[in-house]
Amino acid sequence: MIAVKAVCENGALRFLEPHPPIEQSPVLVIFPDNPPSAPEKAGSLADQTYEAAEQLPSRLAERKIISQEMAAYRAMHVELVEDYLGQYVAIHDGKSVDHDPDFSTLHERIRKRFGRQVVLIQRVETEPERELVFRSPRLVYEIK
Repeated sequence: MIAVKAVCENGALRFLEPHPPIEQSPVLVIFPDNPPSAPEKAGSLADQTYEAAEQLPSRLAERKIISQEMAAYRAMHVELVEDYLGQYVAIHDGKSVDHDPDFSTLHERIRKRFGRQVVLIQRVETEPERELVFRSPRLVYEIK
């Protein structure tokens, strides 16, 4: 993986340093949780982005766990619909560990019980997953 500095201007990414060709290649864009509120803080944005990139291996491990929990959710979806339709369920280690009609209440109980462990909290709907469509940003290349 290669980290390259870029800024977003008018909805497009402008690279601030040379980068390898990325046509037809997957690109991961990391946005900080707390973006700077003023342009003069742009340096700290790059620092936050590099810090996020350093945490990427643990984030990828968390995503793998979430994928496994989603697979477990899909496998038990029929039973969950029968018992908890419209409620939120918590899935941990492939098992339903708690449920509640209120997300915040469930989240609070799960954090007390499991701390920062990865736990999937999903609302039980008639279909196991919703299809979401996102528009992607266009990339502007600036070669110096």
